[in-house]
Amino acid sequence: MMLKDGTVAVVTGGAMGLGLSIAREFGQAGANVVLLDINEEALSSSVTQLTKEGNSIIGLVCDVSNNMDVQKTFDDINHRFGRIDILVNNAAIAPETPFMQCSEETWDKIMKVNLKGYFLCAQAAVKHMLAKNIPGRIVNLSSILGLRPKALLIAYTTTKGAIISLTHSMASELGEHGIRVNAIAPGMIDTPMTTKGFTPMVKKMITNSIPLKRLGSPREIGKAALFLCSEYSSFINGHVLVVDGGQHTGIVSQKRSIESSEKPMHGL
Repeated sequence: MMLKDGTVAVVTGGAMGLGLSIAREFGQAGANVVLLDINEEALSSSVTQLTKEGNSIIGLVCDVSNNMDVQKTFDDINHRFGRIDILVNNAAIAPETPFMQCSEETWDKIMKVNLKGYFLCAQAAVKHMLAKNIPGRIVNLSSILGLRPKALLIAYTTTKGAIISLTHSMASELGEHGIRVNAIAPGMIDTPMTTKGFTPMVKKMITNSIPLKRLGSPREIGKAALFLCSEYSSFINGHVLVVDGGQHTGIVSQKRSIESSEKPMHGL
């Protein structure tokens, strides 16, 4: 799956994890990729790595929660390449935040990065898309936790739910300009942030709850993002693409269903 020659794709939080995998897929599809991240050391390392793999990559340090920084960065990208075609909003933080222990400071920090950052970067990118009549594509990374929130992550899950509403609103308003806006809601993806602290037993319990019986790979999220920014999805707008192996639907594997049916059922 290739992108048009000269396509410029910006990936926030691109120095590691899902952002890095998304950047790699866009680079391999022929795009000029710009990684944005606040972690300068990790950013430099990732740019070096992706460049060695033959991708067209640059990295820019940017605090997505700071409007002046965002506007300057996107103006620099537009000046350098003459256009911005794609934005993937991925930068996020996810500290554990039980409801009664979540401080105002922590709440505000998570909201600034995970939600305000998406809004600011989208505004900055769309400004340049509209100025040059570019039918841009925007992908916002949400989560299945935005659809089915869980305990102990009150602020994070709130932002992921809000990102879905943000995506719908943007798609509705920007569609008439040919700009498509979609979201991806990953499930359990095998990244350091997701699996931190997992014991073998916990990992087994989680994989058993997924019909495909495994965690997703970062590359699979990258391919989903590439699909939503390609011509193969040209009539998809305002959609939330769930990539979780079927976990969020509550369906179970055939094997598990058979095993359950063989056990006596009481109280029915």
